[in-house]
Amino acid sequence: MFHKAQTLEMIEVLIIIVGVVIILSILYFRYFAIAESQKDLLVREQIYNRVSDATIAFQSSKIYGTEKSLASIVADAIVSENLTVDYGKGYGVINVSKILPEFFENYFDKKWKFIINIPKEWINVAFLLDTSGSLKDEVDVIKNKIEDISLIALKKKIKLKIYTLKGTASSWGCEIFANTNLKNDCFELIGCPLLKQTEEDWGNGLKCLIERFNLTAVIIITDELTTGSDVCLCTNGNLMGNFSQSFDNGLKACKSQHVSVFTLKGNFSIDQCTNAWKDWCDYYYRDFSPQPTKQSCELCGVKKVEESLKNISTECNGKYFDLEKTNPAEAVEEIVKIIPSKPPITFGYEVPPSTNIYTFQISLPFPNYEGETIKSELIVW
Repeated sequence: MFHKAQTLEMIEVLIIIVGVVIILSILYFRYFAIAESQKDLLVREQIYNRVSDATIAFQSSKIYGTEKSLASIVADAIVSENLTVDYGKGYGVINVSKILPEFFENYFDKKWKFIINIPKEWINVAFLLDTSGSLKDEVDVIKNKIEDISLIALKKKIKLKIYTLKGTASSWGCEIFANTNLKNDCFELIGCPLLKQTEEDWGNGLKCLIERFNLTAVIIITDELTTGSDVCLCTNGNLMGNFSQSFDNGLKACKSQHVSVFTLKGNFSIDQCTNAWKDWCDYYYRDFSPQPTKQSCELCGVKKVEESLKNISTECNGKYFDLEKTNPAEAVEEIVKIIPSKPPITFGYEVPPSTNIYTFQISLPFPNYEGETIKSELIVW
C-alpha cells in the first residue's frame, strides 16, 4: 500500500514537472515569436520609411539644376529611347544609367532593384552593319527588300534604325539606303570606343548601341570576327587580337540589359581567302611566316566566326542565320516577325535566394500625356 501511494506521488510530481516544462516552453516560444515579430515590424517600418523618403525625393527633388525630378528625367529617357538625355545648353547631358543607381544606393546600398515596365507599343530595333566590301552583295539584297521589311515592322510597332560601323577599310555606308524609306533612319555609329578594325568591331558596336538607346533587339550582319579576322588568319589561329575584349563587351551588354541579338553570317569564300589575304598577311604579320592556307581560312573565316555569332545570339535570346543557306532579306524579315516585345528595363541588383523582399509601385510621369504614367516597381530587401 505504501509503495502504491509513493508511486502515485511520483506520477503526480512528474505530471507537474511536465506541465511546468510545457508552460515554460509555450511562454518561451511566444516570447521568441513576439520578439521576432517586433524585429520584423521594426525592419519593415525602417524600410517603409526609407522607401517613402526615396519616393518623395525621386518624384520631387530637382536634379543637377535641370528643374526636373529624377522621375521626370527617367521618363524622358524612356520616351526618347536614349538613357543619356541631353537637356541642352545650361543643363547638359544626364546619364540615367549612372545617376539612377547612385540615387537608390544612397537609400538602400546594394539591396534594391528598380523595374520600369515599358509601354508595349515601343519596340526599338537596331540593325548593326559591318561595312567591309565583302558584305556589299548581302546588304544589297536586304536593301532591295527593306521597304517590305519596314512595313512588317510598322505593323508590329517596331522602330527599325540602321547603324553602320565606319572604318578605314569601309567600302560603303548609309548612301546605300538613299532611295529607300529608311534613308533618314540610317546613321554612322560615331563616338564609340571602337577597336581595330572599326568597320568590323561589332562587339563594341553592340555595347555602344545598347548603352545609348532603349533597344529591344539588335541585328548584326558580318562575315568576320569582331575587330576583324586578319590576326587569326595570318597567325594560323595562334593569336586573336582584340577579339575577346570586344566580344565580351558586347555579350555582357546584351545580357545585362536583356537585349535580344540576332546574327547573320555573310558568305566567306575559302578559295578567295588564300589569295585575298596573302599580301596583307605578308605585310603585317611576316614574323609568323604567314601564308593563308585552306585550313587557316576554314578555321578563322568560317568556324570561329560561326561559333562567335552563334554564341552571342544564343546567350542573348536571339537566332543565328548563315547567309550561305538563307536569303539575307528573308532572314531579316523572319527576325522582324519573331522579335519579342520589349522586356522591362532593370536597374540595381539581383535578389539573393531565400530573401524577404518588399515591393513598391512607383509611377513615372508620361511626358506630353497629362495624367498618364509609366508603371515601375521598386524592390528592396
